[in-house]
Amino acid sequence: MMLSRLQCRRFHNLFDPLMRYANGRLGVVDEERLYAQEPFGIDAEALSEVAQAVWQNTDVIADFVRENPAELVDGELAVVASWQEAPTKLFIADVFPDGAIKLMTHGLAFEVCGATSDIETILDELPAAVLTTLLPFDGQIVFAEYLVTGLVDIEDELIPVFEQEIERLYDEGTIARSSDDLMQAANALRASAASDNDLAQTPQDLHGADDGCGCEHHHAHAHDDDAAGVFAAQGYEARFAALGSDADYGQHCGVLAGLTFEEREQAIDDHMMRDDDELAERLVDLLETECSQGPIAHGLSELLAKEDPVDARRFATYLGLEGVRAMRDDELFDAIIEHIADEGAVHDIVAELSEPHMKALRDLAEQGGTKTVSSSSISTLKGLPNHEVGLSYVFRDGDEFVFVMPDEVIEIVRAFDWDVLLDRARAYRELISLVDSLAELRGIVPIWDAINEYRRCYPNGIQSEEMILKLLIQAIAEEYANFQLLKTESFEMYVLHYMLFWAYQEETDREDAPSFVEPVASGELSEMLKDLLARQQGIEPRPLSPEMLEARSLYDWKMRLEPAWAFCQYLDEHVPDIRDDYYFSERAIEGLIEEAQWGLPDDGAQRLFAILEANDFVPQVDQVQEVLDLWSNLCDGLPTWPNNGWSTDELVQMRHGAATNGAINSNGKVGRNDLCPCGSGLKYKKCCGK
Repeated sequence: MMLSRLQCRRFHNLFDPLMRYANGRLGVVDEERLYAQEPFGIDAEALSEVAQAVWQNTDVIADFVRENPAELVDGELAVVASWQEAPTKLFIADVFPDGAIKLMTHGLAFEVCGATSDIETILDELPAAVLTTLLPFDGQIVFAEYLVTGLVDIEDELIPVFEQEIERLYDEGTIARSSDDLMQAANALRASAASDNDLAQTPQDLHGADDGCGCEHHHAHAHDDDAAGVFAAQGYEARFAALGSDADYGQHCGVLAGLTFEEREQAIDDHMMRDDDELAERLVDLLETECSQGPIAHGLSELLAKEDPVDARRFATYLGLEGVRAMRDDELFDAIIEHIADEGAVHDIVAELSEPHMKALRDLAEQGGTKTVSSSSISTLKGLPNHEVGLSYVFRDGDEFVFVMPDEVIEIVRAFDWDVLLDRARAYRELISLVDSLAELRGIVPIWDAINEYRRCYPNGIQSEEMILKLLIQAIAEEYANFQLLKTESFEMYVLHYMLFWAYQEETDREDAPSFVEPVASGELSEMLKDLLARQQGIEPRPLSPEMLEARSLYDWKMRLEPAWAFCQYLDEHVPDIRDDYYFSERAIEGLIEEAQWGLPDDGAQRLFAILEANDFVPQVDQVQEVLDLWSNLCDGLPTWPNNGWSTDELVQMRHGAATNGAINSNGKVGRNDLCPCGSGLKYKKCCGK
């Protein structure tokens, strides 16, 4: 789990100045080394070393807040000040029954977010001993930009004890998920410090061979038997440390085996909704983070006074108000009220909301600006008005949530033509969904190809090229899109699938560049992207079909194709005994489909088994060939990026029609080591099968 792109930027606007200031005070690393990566941001490894030192010397945080060298506003300083109380502990990291990795110590579990890396991508093996600091930020728990880890050797006979403890904590809900939960837990952890020896080893003592990755710096370390005993007492399920015998990986026929696609989808939906209480609890927790404090108010002035000044200033900046930074809080609120009093200003704000949020606001206005919902009924609602500065607020009143629209805003929005607004929101959704599908289908798409494809599919949609570009950029900024825009110095612009963009960032070694936190990234095409475009050259781009557009996503459309469905059914029939029947196949097949977007690579078998083993599926000897055949069919039968959205099988059929020669077998498949049907004289895998 990670912070959103905008949250990450806000986090580092606080975290990085603190680290620079602390390094100046503590002298942890050379200044030259700290800024070695400029202008692309602070060096990741140096950052982690400074961070470790800061939470060994928290007085430096108080000095930073007092001196405020970064000129932060009051609300931002309050966040940094709260970090003085953040717990630095040795935790155990492992997977809980909900599939998420959590950190645990002293009978408490913590659901954490990474700022720039997901903890799941950092830890190679589980369970792991993790030394880090947990920070409250934006209502969530963020692990500081360092992670010192160690593997734990757990005796097999203790596994039932660990499993029982995990189940107990999970069932009792002893899991800290919010900033408030963290700070309450921090008090309990400090109270237990007298009997706690898990900080007896300093971060430097824990360092082993450097194996850093991203900003979250981590090291491998083997703990002694005494340390392992401490971790065992905290009750974490042991994971497989290495592949064992076939008996270690028993399989069974899952409950989804034999169902049709529609029956299977319905069974999964029913399973996910089986526990309405749990769903309601999660929604209640989410709403709690948005609740305004104090008695319920209805006037805009009273409601704005309940806002966090930091959020109010950001909202004022979004509105385009001038001199926001220099305004006192009361002046700021007066300026916002004056601006919102204008019908056009409110209309512009509402027009940029998502379709569900817009409908929720419309319904709230039609009900007189107040809507009361009991906590137990939350999960039955189709849509709720999110907290939107100036437009809607939520209060907790006993067992009920009260949603409020300011009186001044109600009078304005009642005059809106909601049908027109919702038509625009629908067109926005269609545009973003189409470009998402196009990026998923082809990987990299010139921007004008994307615009022309949108116009072909939606001839009555948004006409202005300028507006289309504006909406694409808005979707990226709001993290509503699964694509990224890349602009070159020669003013070419491309749509990139988000995974391809991440690979591009890694290849160009510019992950921390300031330009990459903006909606439109700037940079020249990398060798990988040039190669992909070259492989697409001469292949007519695959158009989006009505079936693709009508599906919930292009991934759902792919799942219905025979190669993906056949592999999914096979996995449903061979569920590992330690996996959930309803989620195992979904997670495994998602990884396989993502891998197949490049076609079948030379190391395809290694990647296949790596994905399956990550999901605890280890094929037995008599299953290997069948699994390899399913994988080959998946890679050849699904659309790939190098084929410009076509599958390899489709290209062969288009190039050679229904005619067959010795290279095409009775199933219509081309053997990868057979001569290519195109007549080149090369093996298929070295020619059209690339």
